[in-house]
Formats: sequence, structure tokens, C-alpha cells
Amino acid sequence: MSNEYLRLSGVTDEYNKQVQQTGYLAVADLRTEDVVAVESEPARVAWANVFALVNVGQYWVAGEQPYRTIVIMQDNRVFKLIQSVQRLMTLIEDQRLLKLDAHIRKLIAPALGLHRNLPYVAGDLCLVPMTPRVRSNNSWVHWQSDEMNWDYRQDGTMLTKEGCVPLLWAVSDEIIKRRIRDCSRLVSFLQSYGQTLRLGKLGHEAIRVTVSTVSDVQDVDQRVTYNWAMRVMMSLSQQVEEKVLSLALREIQQGDYSRMPEV
Repeated sequence: MSNEYLRLSGVTDEYNKQVQQTGYLAVADLRTEDVVAVESEPARVAWANVFALVNVGQYWVAGEQPYRTIVIMQDNRVFKLIQSVQRLMTLIEDQRLLKLDAHIRKLIAPALGLHRNLPYVAGDLCLVPMTPRVRSNNSWVHWQSDEMNWDYRQDGTMLTKEGCVPLLWAVSDEIIKRRIRDCSRLVSFLQSYGQTLRLGKLGHEAIRVTVSTVSDVQDVDQRVTYNWAMRVMMSLSQQVEEKVLSLALREIQQGDYSRMPEV
């Protein structure tokens, strides 16, 4: 990889030299004092171009060290913010036209058997959690399957992407493979479910690597629809017989509500 991809903007000269000497950025060793650039208006950031969100909330000290997040962009700009990662992800979701996170967490993920460390999907942006939660926040990477390479080493997992500084994550290959598998499964289902996710961003590889078969997608689709219908019935505080609910589901799936039972 050319050294031009190892030149970061927004960090100290000393840290830049360290990255160029090692050939990568060790995420676990990144500190707020290594970063000089501060972003005070996160709403103006083009979050579609983010590479990684690094949680440094554990180093936050009231009145002394106010920064909770370090952001690495795909053009190798690095900056820090006072907002937490979780707050930034809420801001990112507000910028996207297609908001799926609540739907995924409450309905789709459980139906797919995914319960922990879920990917975060907002429009055509997919973020994968890379670290355990610290002070209610994770570190995340922007998942772009076709453009990313993972090298599993004894000291962690190296993530490389053309044009970006290589990132060394202190995470085992077992954890990374599981996160990639879960992300591939979720993205594949969303594609089959008809959500507007652009393949140019998420990658065709996500569809080829999926562990979800067509029948699985149809089965999950039915379970998600069933869950939605049940939630509607429960919100009306009514006891509904299984036979009535099945009839209602049939009408939903056929798109003809003329014979929908009154509830």
C-alpha cells in the first residue's frame, strides 16, 4: 500500500510518524490527545463517508477531557467530538431517508435469530460493532463488503480498504467472523425484503455470502408480518383468536384488505 494512504490529517505530527512507521493505525491505542482536529458541527459531516467511529468515552473527564468519540473518515481525516457514539448514530439516522434501526431491532433481527451486537442500518449505510460496550457505547466500522479485507493476526484483526489507512482492531477472528456473518445475513434479508439498500455501497458480496436461503427469507418475512399484526392487535387491547389472526395475515400478504376482519 502506498505511503500516501498512511498520511492522516487532523492528528499530531508525532502520531502521523508513528502510523507511517508501523503501517497502520492501532485503534485500541488511539487517544484524544493524538487528535488535534475538533468537529463542533457534526450535523454537517458527510457520514456516508465515515470509515470508523471510535468510542473513547472511557477517557472522558468532566472539566478536563470533554471528547467522547474519534471519527476516522475514508479520506483519512481524523477528528474528535464531544458527542458520544450513540448520539452521533442518532444524528446519522436523522440524515437518512430510510430509517430501519427500530424495525430491525424489534422485529427482523429476533426473527433471524440475531439478538446481540446487531449491525446498525440507516438507508444504504451499514455499521458493524467492533468492540464491547464501554459507557453504553461501542466502536463501529462502516461495512462495505466488496471493498474490505480482513487479515487475522495474533495481535488482532487488520482491516484494509483501498485509499484508507489500515486499522488494527484488538478483536479476535472468531468475533469478527461472527459479526460479518450476522451483518451479511441481515443485509441479505433486507435486500430480499425489498428495502432500498444500494448494492454499490453495501456490496454484492453481502448477497453471495449470505447464510439465508430463499425459503428462510420467506419464513422470516412471514414471522415479521405476524409480529407486526400481533402488535397491532395488542395495541387495541383485544384478545384475538389464532384463526382470525391467520385470516388477517392472509389479507395483508395478498394486499387486499376488503375482507379484513374488523378489530
